[in-house]
Amino acid sequence: MRQSGAFGATAFTVGKFGIASLQSLLVLIASFYLTAAIFVFLVLGAIGYWYGFSILAVLRHFRSEFVLVLATSDAALPALMRKLEGVGCKSGTVGLVMPAGYVFNSDGTNIYITLALLFIAQAMHVELTIWHQLMILGVATLTTKGAAGVPEAGFVSLVATLALVPEVPLVGVTMLLGIDRIISEGRALVNAIGNVVATLVIARREGEVAATKLTLAMRSVTVD
Repeated sequence: MRQSGAFGATAFTVGKFGIASLQSLLVLIASFYLTAAIFVFLVLGAIGYWYGFSILAVLRHFRSEFVLVLATSDAALPALMRKLEGVGCKSGTVGLVMPAGYVFNSDGTNIYITLALLFIAQAMHVELTIWHQLMILGVATLTTKGAAGVPEAGFVSLVATLALVPEVPLVGVTMLLGIDRIISEGRALVNAIGNVVATLVIARREGEVAATKLTLAMRSVTVD
């Protein structure tokens, strides 16, 4: 059903804006995944390094759960929580940070909304001032709260954010109907990685697990 919806949305986009729109949409998809990769490996990687763990080790140890995130979004939450407790994080920390992160820590959705709004503005030949861009960033941070655990909610957050920038026509969001499903998995994955890193950081700050013990635990081979 979702595949048929995505196909229909793509057909609508091409019919309304022309075949050239597909090339621009591909550029947007590539830009999102490139930005997401930079955020995960550089930003989250630097945070992990500061607190004594490697982002590569995190991706490797939680790889099966992250694959599950790509398919089911928040259905991977229990598995992630169990595995975080398995590497030494206390259940109280995991039980607070992970569910709260799914509501308040939507890194991937935030990245998508800001990129999508800039894309729509450029497609509509609307020049955004630095004030507009800062306002979009601030409003997107608020409208994405609670969106991570709801399928396709990132698109609703996009519409809500765009409505506050009257200079950009709201009809522009129709250009993104065909690719929202393609990007939604990436949004959910970045959200999950950010929440795992946040939990590990809190656990390290609270002295629940030593850096060496955490590294050894994530190097261990587990059978899922």
